[in-house]
Amino acid sequence: MGRTSANLIQLKEEISTNCNCINTYVGDLTDQSYVNSSVESFSKQVGGIDIVVHCAGMGVRNHYDAIDSEEELGVLNVNLQASFFLIKAVTPELIARGWGHFINLSTIGAFYWAPYQSAYVAGKAAFLAYCTSLNYELKEKNVFISNVIFSGVDTKFLDRPNYGVYRKRGKLMTAEKFSEEIERILLSPRQYVVIGAKLNYFIARLSMFSPRFFQNIVERRNPAPER
Repeated sequence: MGRTSANLIQLKEEISTNCNCINTYVGDLTDQSYVNSSVESFSKQVGGIDIVVHCAGMGVRNHYDAIDSEEELGVLNVNLQASFFLIKAVTPELIARGWGHFINLSTIGAFYWAPYQSAYVAGKAAFLAYCTSLNYELKEKNVFISNVIFSGVDTKFLDRPNYGVYRKRGKLMTAEKFSEEIERILLSPRQYVVIGAKLNYFIARLSMFSPRFFQNIVERRNPAPER
């Protein structure tokens, strides 16, 4: 699912060597009717849905006064609204199968401050809170949500303006390695799954108790973009 047909076609060709149950659905993830119809169509094609890996995400990194309000709202719409539409659409499908697993690819930023990315962090944190709360309701129906917490994966996401600082920092996980980690949890739901960022995760949780102490660390790891 996505807005760019050419990208979906290319991805389908890459994956089709290993699997022939692939459909592409071109549209805007913030359009609830598009999300609902796509999920329904795919479910009918394959006879139901057991596992969903939710990986849609959008970011913008810049000084707050250099980002247009509409652009920040666009980030929030993808990271929160579109995510909400998807989980609402697939939950009945998972329940109908008698077992289901929704894997939410979140971020360490959902627990941690990320200067110059306020909209990104807000959307991710809000959906993480939604999933964590919803987990308590769905487990009674044998449907589970795993929230994957990670940082520093070498993907095209880091090709966006002002994200190059994370490539310079190094120690990025490859997309292939990250995929292998996700594969390990497909049938083993856990509320939080921390991948390649365990130290950062624990620091993030501790930082809530002493924000000022950790502020310098955050600022050093998130240098300001050039104006």
